[in-house]
Amino acid sequence: IESGDDGQLARMRKGCDRDEIARGIDLATAAGIKLVLTFIVGYPGETQDTIDSTLALINVMATEYKSYSSFQVYPFYLLPNTAVDDLEYRKLFHLTGRHGAWSHDSMHADAARSIWAPYMFRRVRTLPYDYYATDCPSWWDAGKRNAGFALRRQLTLDFLDKTDDDCIQHHFSDLYRLLYEGRGNAHAVPLWNTILAERSLQPGERMPRVRLGAG
Repeated sequence: IESGDDGQLARMRKGCDRDEIARGIDLATAAGIKLVLTFIVGYPGETQDTIDSTLALINVMATEYKSYSSFQVYPFYLLPNTAVDDLEYRKLFHLTGRHGAWSHDSMHADAARSIWAPYMFRRVRTLPYDYYATDCPSWWDAGKRNAGFALRRQLTLDFLDKTDDDCIQHHFSDLYRLLYEGRGNAHAVPLWNTILAERSLQPGERMPRVRLGAG
């Protein structure tokens, strides 16, 4: 998908617009196909307005189907000898640098990673981020699934915001009870840090990867 903004889609030469993308996603999830939607933040021409346009598209996607979409956000990574590395394109956007160190008229690499990628994550309120989207029992209906995704998202935000253990325990308990609802032991909620990874391994404690597959 890469973007939900028509201007950015044109600059990326995607050959489609946001309405076509929205229709394709809706048809696929209605037919029972699970999708992973990947987005680039920081491509030349990117601004807060284009990011907000993408977010507006994501946040109106249907979530009531048996199937669903999840998403991922990647900071722009400028590979040499690609279309965006073309000299004329560089001149058009005053684009400098390559790989994970670049700058153009409206954004630079550090801002894409440290400001705008987290900004996108925080403002997607409907779809699950893909690193936990598959942790959903296949027999759950859409309502219970969406409730679970919302609780998991809240836990992620707790770690990003470095909230205290009591707050994390509260939201962890809600999620645990949802998972074990009707199984006879929902009341016996363990401490969050006996089930989840320690804080040093949670979101917000490590720098975002600058490219897919990097450490």
